Amino acid sequence: MPVLLGLGQSPSLTTVKLDSRHVVLSDTAFFLACTALRNNTTLKTLSLARWAFAWIWTGRIVKWKGLDKALAARYFTDLLSSWKVQDLNLDHCSIDIGQSLQPAFLPPPILIPVMGPVQSWSSINMLRLANVKLMEPLGFLRSGHLLLPVLRSCPNLTHLDLSVSQANATSLDDKTTCKFFQLLGTYFKKLQELSLGSWEFKFEHYEETCKAVGQHVRSCTELKKLNLDEASEVRSGLSPLPCRMTFLHNLVHHLPRLSELSLCKYRIDEMELDRDTAQRLGTCFHDHWNTTTKFELKFFGLYPEVQAVLEKSLRKVNYSVEISQGSPLITFTVKKKGFFSP
Repeated sequence: MPVLLGLGQSPSLTTVKLDSRHVVLSDTAFFLACTALRNNTTLKTLSLARWAFAWIWTGRIVKWKGLDKALAARYFTDLLSSWKVQDLNLDHCSIDIGQSLQPAFLPPPILIPVMGPVQSWSSINMLRLANVKLMEPLGFLRSGHLLLPVLRSCPNLTHLDLSVSQANATSLDDKTTCKFFQLLGTYFKKLQELSLGSWEFKFEHYEETCKAVGQHVRSCTELKKLNLDEASEVRSGLSPLPCRMTFLHNLVHHLPRLSELSLCKYRIDEMELDRDTAQRLGTCFHDHWNTTTKFELKFFGLYPEVQAVLEKSLRKVNYSVEISQGSPLITFTVKKKGFFSP
């Protein structure tokens, strides 16, 4: 905490990493930290991974000099609006807004609608929120996609990590999946890298939802890298479908600039990649990926026979496949012949 407060007087520091499992920032420290950080004009990268933020409220008054909730919120939004930090890391942070709030202060744990103008936190372009937990009154817990509506205040985001742990896997139904990708395409036009590790897409209306997702992601015109490591899709027991109807097809075919897809330990109906699935995916990616030059696929710990089938499906007329093995990470780089990387 003394280091954080000292940043307000620092004329030259640009990068600060204060990751720790042993920091709990309560009311008084929170207001002091906001003031210090607001006065810093040089800081570009700040990492507070694994910090715990505990804001304890009693009714309408916060336990620090009688400040009410509105003023406390203004401290925080003023900070985000004025500072120059571009890369903010809050991985594994927990944010407890207190159990004494009225239930109406925050909505229940659903993907809330987005309405009205918002204050812009324009400096932030890299935001790491993997395993962030926002603990609400009545035991509600927000993480993953439930954080997205708040983030529309960051219109210049280029890198966003909303991954969760396996123990706290985020599950999206048809409606929520569509809403997430709709918000993504509407409010995050500059996004280039997105991580959704350990998300679960649980479909009841598979074909209809996947088609809608494809339409929404067309608006993500700058997205180049998509990480779906340890993510999964549940198709409600559907038999193998034509690739054009599948979730992954609608991502790779409709994202205009996608060049890298990471599918380490990706599962379909609880099953990891087998030979049949590898053949279908490889053929789909080769035939329908929305690029005519080069793309990369990343997998983790493939069986040799599965790797061979995938390589064969990707290596077709006029295309070459390079395999880089960082054991157990396997990267397939697929290039159209005659294309040379700069």
